[in-house]
Formats: sequence, C-alpha cells, structure tokens
Amino acid sequence: MSTCVRCRIRSMFLMATLGLALGVSILQAESARTIEDFVNQRAKWASLEGATLRLEGRYSIFSKSQLRFVKCELEFVLAREFLSPAGDSRTIEVTGRIEKRENKLLFVVSEMQVQPSDVDRLKSLRSKVGANKADEYYKVAAWGEARAAFYEDPQLLAEAHEAFRLGVQTEYRIATKVTPELLRGLKSKLATRDLAVPMQQEYEHEALWLEFDTFRKTDKGGDSELATRLLALPGAKEPLLAEELPWSEHYLAKPLLTYKEADDPLRQKCHRAFYIEVMRNRIQRQLLPDGSNGYDIADRLQKQVPEFATQGEVYRSQEQAYHLGRVTVMTRKELTELQAVFEVRGLPEFLTEVKQKWIAGRERQMDTKSVAAWIELGDDFSNLLMSRNEAIRCYVKAYELSPQTEAIATWLTDQGLALHNGRWIPKNDVPRMPVSPLEIAVQQGQVREKMTATQVRAALGVEPTSKTKVATGQHIQEWWLYEEHGLSIQFIRRRRPEEAIVSRVINLNAGPQKPKPFERPRPTGTEAF
Repeated sequence: MSTCVRCRIRSMFLMATLGLALGVSILQAESARTIEDFVNQRAKWASLEGATLRLEGRYSIFSKSQLRFVKCELEFVLAREFLSPAGDSRTIEVTGRIEKRENKLLFVVSEMQVQPSDVDRLKSLRSKVGANKADEYYKVAAWGEARAAFYEDPQLLAEAHEAFRLGVQTEYRIATKVTPELLRGLKSKLATRDLAVPMQQEYEHEALWLEFDTFRKTDKGGDSELATRLLALPGAKEPLLAEELPWSEHYLAKPLLTYKEADDPLRQKCHRAFYIEVMRNRIQRQLLPDGSNGYDIADRLQKQVPEFATQGEVYRSQEQAYHLGRVTVMTRKELTELQAVFEVRGLPEFLTEVKQKWIAGRERQMDTKSVAAWIELGDDFSNLLMSRNEAIRCYVKAYELSPQTEAIATWLTDQGLALHNGRWIPKNDVPRMPVSPLEIAVQQGQVREKMTATQVRAALGVEPTSKTKVATGQHIQEWWLYEEHGLSIQFIRRRRPEEAIVSRVINLNAGPQKPKPFERPRPTGTEAF
C-alpha cells in the first residue's frame, strides 16, 4: 500500500476518533468544531497528531505567522501568509492539522475563512425558526447561552435569552389547553434566567384567573389560598379610591387584556381589583340562602373589602327580612336573643317593628277566653313596646272575663283608672258627686222646675223637637217640645239677657194636667224684674 493511501486512511481514522470524542457521528466529523469543544478535549490533542481538522472560534491575536484563539493555549501557526480578517467579526474558521515540532504540539493552519459574529449568527438562526417550533428556539438559545458563557459575552447572552423568551411565548401560543400548571411552568422557565418579568406576571395573573374561574364554577372552595397569593402581589393591600372603582369594573370585564396592556403602577391596581373580586365572591358565597347571616356578610365586606362596604346594606336588609318573615313563629327566647343582638347594632326602629309583629301574631293565635293569655299579652305590650294603652286594653279584657280577680283590678287602679258604671276610665274623668237635687236630676236624665236651658239639654242629651216663644210686657215665655220623651217644658226669662228657667214640666203621656199659676222667679242679688 502506498504511503499516500496509508496517510489518507490514517487521517480518516483520526477524524472519526475526534468526532466520537466530541460526541458527534462520523458523518458530522467534516463540520467545523468549536474552539470550546476542542479545548474541552485537551487531553486527546496528542492522539490527533497528523489529523486534518476544521475549527472555528474567536481569535485574540492575528499576525503574519501565527494566531491565537480566545481561551485556547495551543499555538496556531500559519502555513502561508493570510490577509487580516476584515469587518467587525472576530470569528474565524481554520483548517489544518496538529503537528509536533521540537517536542511541542502546534496547529498548522492551511486554510482560513472569516465567519459572521456570534451575535449575527444567533440572530440569523433565530430568524429562521418556524412559527410553531418552540423547541428550535430553545436549541438556538442553548447554543447562544453556552457560547456566551465560554466567551463571557453579555451581548450574546441577551440575544440568547431573547430566543429563549420567544420559545416560551411560542409554547404558550401553540398550547392546545392552557392550564395553571402550564402557565406556572412557563413562568418558571423565564424565572430561571430572570427573564421577561412582565411576561412572568402575565402568566401568573392568568393562572390565578383560571383557578378563580374554577372555584366560581365548582363552588368547592379553595379560594383562601388564592386570596393569600393575590394579597402577596404588589399593590393588592392598597384600597382603591372611589373614583377608581369604575375602572376596576372595566378591568374585571377584560382582565387578561387589561393586565397585558397595563404598566407596572396600573398592574398593581389590577392586583387590588382582582383581590377585591375574589374576596367579594368568597364572602358572598357564604351568604345563607335565607339571608339569615346578612349582617355577618356585611361586616366582613366592610372589614375585608372596604371599597364595597356600601353593598353591606343589601345583606343587612336580607337578614332583617328573614327575621320579619319568621317573627310569628319565634319563641319568646328567640325574641329575647334577637332583641339583645339588634340593641347592640343600634336599630330600635327595626326592633319595634319585630316586637309589634310578634305581639300581633300572639294575639291572633291566643285563646281570647283565657284570662291568663290577656294578662300575658298586656305585660308584653307594657314590657316590650312600652305601650300603656294597649296594656290597659288587655287588662280590661281580662277584668271582663274575671271581675272577681283582685290582681287585675289592682293593676288597673295602679294605672290611674277607676271603675265607673261598669267601665274603667281615668280617675280624673269620673264625674263629681252631685251637690244639689237639680244636678242629681241632670245625672239621672230627669227635668225639674228651676233648671236652666243648659241643664235641660244635659239631662235629655238632645235638642227639643220644636220651640215656641211668646213675649209679654216684662217676660219672655218659651215652650220646648220633646216628642220622643213625651215632655213639654215651659221656660220664662226677663227681656234682658239671661238664661231661661224651667217654670213647668208637662208629661204629655200622663193625660191633661191642671194649669199651674205662674210663679215669678225670685230676683238674685241686686237684680229685679
């Protein structure tokens, strides 16, 4: 076998060995290897003596006779004179072989080409990734990150991170189903590189909304942890101003879009608006179907979501309606307990309405022939409503059923009443004892001579059926006819103004009576006819 053939075989064997050592197949061995890979295989350089290699990387020194690659201590000598690399790129590709001269390994460069800069190459690779190829973005990012780490290149690292961000964005866009787990996984990918903080916020925000929607639909709870997470977000503890509440409704209508378009200060207000909605929903779900815990719901809203404290009135009204709706079936103990609660809440008007309905219900349901029931009802009016008149009404009913019960009469007497003609009336309204026969007659409804016209009206209680008046020289006589009573009453009075005096009373039902001589009234004081 000729020497030339043996050299070619040996060169192919060495290239395959290098390819396997660098973790690539024989078919890939002809591609240029990176200086960082070559440096990592430093221990195998001696075994590659005579092999033709293609390497690429960034040079640090370039002269007519030699060059140096960044972070590679192997000396590269030029087999011939090359033009200095043009442009801003410091990345070159060289072809040559390793030789040993004077017991020292050298890389003899036979060919050289200038390559695009790493930043330009990454941008090119990134631009060629397919629309839905998230994995390709990640591969480009991985190449750029490794390269940037080797060369300590912050600009290249930033471009690699942008490729990684596009990969995350693509993974989100092509997902068949967006879940909180997916979103938090994407957030974690960005967080490991401290990338795209606004995008991380958006993924966490959307994850929280997905969880909140699940809680609202399933009503299985679990929103306590959600509220805790929200409260930990910036701005979530700062109450919104009254003028900001309409904006919060706009946010709640389109939360994801509003959040995506918001700057950082506005996102903090989004956090608060979201927290408010979660807490309001959480508190409202604890409202009992009958509204009986409305005050508790209102108090929690006022304490935990002060922006919506005014909505508490709705829940307070619901609880009041609940109590009013069942007031007729309340036991006395329940009424007492309710009274204690609402006295603390400072609602005397509502309490009065409750007690009125409760007492009215008891009166409708009680045995109206029971003396004890009327007494108890009277005590309720007195003690619960301070209604003296209603209490008296009940005790009078009890007296009518049991007039012999001394305690009832004593209670009525203590209220300033007196029994008169079978009726309990205020003591001050009891008529005075008559002091004259005429007053006694008036009390008894009888007409007597010498009564005045006023006393006649008081005794009979009505006006006469007719009146007849006759004037004489010094007197005026009148006859009043009371057909219903069968009476004809004669009056006489002087012409000067004075009240007429009865001079004669004729009972029309007793038959004809003898005329009675006229008797002039006796003058009083200095008066004279």
